[in-house]
Amino acid sequence: YAGKVLVLDFWYRGCGWCVRAMPQMNALADHYRGKAVAIMGVNKDKDLADAKFTVEAVGMRYESLHSEEIPKLYHILGYPTLVVIDTKGVVRDVHIGYSTDLQQSLTVIIDGLLAERD
Repeated sequence: YAGKVLVLDFWYRGCGWCVRAMPQMNALADHYRGKAVAIMGVNKDKDLADAKFTVEAVGMRYESLHSEEIPKLYHILGYPTLVVIDTKGVVRDVHIGYSTDLQQSLTVIIDGLLAERD
């Protein structure tokens, strides 16, 4: 993902706020499709079937990988947590929890990071 703004969406099936945030994350992924932005879900469910069920149920339109280790590397303690990484690989923002203006807040951050690289 070098050269792209990367948004990591840490989630799991039993997190109601994670699932509630997914439509906003889908909209964000649609908005930036074809641009230098990647949205990546990181699921930590022990049972991969739980993750697959959620991906299908919400119609997730961005990639999601399954890992119990990656959240540990980022010291994720609360869910959902969104980590925004700039085009050089530097963590520039961390958003913990759900908010009704999640999509708008992330758009401002991402657009700012895209402007920095131009």
